[in-house]
Parts: sequence; C-alpha cells; structure tokens
Amino acid sequence: PTRAYIERTKPDGIYVASADGPLGMSTSLVSTIGGLEQNHQRIPFVASYTTRLDHFISSQLTDSIRDLGQALPQFAHAIIENVNISPEIFQGPIRAIYSGADRIMVPTQTMIGEMLEMGFDQSRIVFWPRGIDKEKFYPPEHDDNNPYMQYEWYQHDQRPIVLFFGRVSLEKNIEVLLRANLPDFHKVIIGKGPHLEKLKDEYQEENIHFLGPKYNQELATLIRFAHVH
Repeated sequence: PTRAYIERTKPDGIYVASADGPLGMSTSLVSTIGGLEQNHQRIPFVASYTTRLDHFISSQLTDSIRDLGQALPQFAHAIIENVNISPEIFQGPIRAIYSGADRIMVPTQTMIGEMLEMGFDQSRIVFWPRGIDKEKFYPPEHDDNNPYMQYEWYQHDQRPIVLFFGRVSLEKNIEVLLRANLPDFHKVIIGKGPHLEKLKDEYQEENIHFLGPKYNQELATLIRFAHVH
C-alpha cells in the first residue's frame, strides 16, 4: 500500500516522524529496496530521531522480563531480577531502519553525539532544535486567572508546581521527577500514554497529581502558571 500510494501521489519528498514505526519502515523499504530507486523513481525522505530507541527497547524488554520473574519460584526470580539487556544489541537494526533516509533530523547535540557513536553517517544528520511559540507560551500576566485554582488540592495548598507535559511513556523517565525529594512542590503530570496507569498506581503521594491530557489554550495556560517544566 505504501508503494502504491507514493507512486500515485508522486510527492516531491516525504517526512517520516518515526522511521521505526510501520509507515516509516515501509517507506524506507520502498525507497531503497522496493524498486523505486532502481526505476529512477525514488523519492527522497527525511526522518526525525527523537527517542534513544536502543535504550527504550532494552528498558522495555528488561522490565518485561523482570515482571515475568515475579511469577516464578524464588530462585528463578532472584536470577531474572538481575537481567539487564544491553542497548548495543539494537543499534545495528536501528541503523538499518534509518538507512533509507536522506536526512535524519535530531533535536539535541547530545543525541547527535550518541548517533555518531552508534555509527550513523554524520553527513546525513541535521540539527533540528526545539522551539517555542511565544504567542502561546509566555509568563502569566498579573491579572490572569490561575488555572490550578480549579483543583481542590491546589486551593488548600498553593505550593509551587513542577510540571511534566507530554506522552506518558517509559522513555520519558518521568519517574525521576516522581521519585525526587521535593516536599515543597506539587508534582503535576499532564498527558496520556502506555505508562500512565502504572505510574498512577505506584505514585499516590499527596503532592503528585495526574491531570490527564490537556490541549491548546488550556494546556498553554497550565504551562504558564507552573514554576518548573
């Protein structure tokens, strides 16, 4: 389906947000193996690399194996508890997935360095820094209404707010914030994702609050009134 769509629409170029996803992988295969290149029909595509996939995959597998160990006898559980899958195992496949991209956009200099260590070609890596829409995200004005006042926990205890907003998933390392010793702050998590219910079950302290997904102006206002992001 991907090849047929590309041949039918004839785009000048393709941007793939995640080359490791189904669409990204199929686009890479079509571009490099699927015949378009040999027929001089290959369409250049650009991919972004915003997650350390090698670490993400190894962490997911390690956690899954350790969870499995909980149901095994004590001696087996003790062995599995120390399992630690190396991220290096996945670096070769990741390079292969991104091999068809003409350019790979990377948001930080640190990640660029990590990609070079993984063996990526520097000529294909483009620094793609993050930006902020200053018309939406700016410090609150003195007469703005604080949106956190709608929550009872804030009405009675107006401690400063440390805010995370985004996809609630393992690779975001949200637990670093949740475990941090910050008794004088509210810790607020905005977003949804596969790790949300697990975090809600494990972290029920009185200064930790999960607000779910927020969008557009509501999200912007919550961000403005937080003290640390």
